Amino acid sequence: MNQKTSFLTVAALSLAILTACGNEREGENNAVGDEEIVAPAENANAMVDDPTATATENDPLLAEGAPAPAATVVEGDALGMVIVVDEHEIAAAEQARSKKVSAPSMAYADMMIKEHTANIEKARALEGSANVKIGTGPQVATLRTESENARNRLAAMEGQDYERAYIEEMVNGHQKTLAMLDTQLIPGAQNEGVRTFLTQTREAVAKHLEAARQLQTQLGGAANAAATPPAQS
Repeated sequence: MNQKTSFLTVAALSLAILTACGNEREGENNAVGDEEIVAPAENANAMVDDPTATATENDPLLAEGAPAPAATVVEGDALGMVIVVDEHEIAAAEQARSKKVSAPSMAYADMMIKEHTANIEKARALEGSANVKIGTGPQVATLRTESENARNRLAAMEGQDYERAYIEEMVNGHQKTLAMLDTQLIPGAQNEGVRTFLTQTREAVAKHLEAARQLQTQLGGAANAAATPPAQS
């Protein structure tokens, strides 16, 4: 009886030890399983909390202390287009002087050279004061080509035919410039300095248009009856 009791006691102790070891292993497995599930969740939360961590490293514009973006292309091209117009008016005026037009047209040409030269200087000054780079985009290039073609057509003329054609070009050109300022350039100007310059340019262009119309009437040309477009607010 005692031997049987001892055997049962030993068996019970062995079973208890095996059970305890099994529970310990199960706890370790559960702990590992929890770590495998929890760790990715923590990393995911970290990414959500700082979504720009990687983007900032790869994009210098997002990094601390990065320079501000340059001025918009619209403003740069606006200055470029105005300069092309100024240069065209100056070149056409010099051409008119070489053709020895009448005194009133000569005085008009002198005004074009003086005032458009001053306007170019104001435009170029904005590159420093307003931090806007003068553009040379497709619109600027197209306008330059159109201006050169207009002067080439005038160059083939002489005498009164030339003078009337020159003044007609001044009327048509200044009308187109006003429309360009009102619909494209002034509305796209965000920089205060550029917008002020374009508005002042518009005032000068309107004055030049009115003077050209008066000359056109004096020369007996077909005066354009269209009114000067109102200034944009």
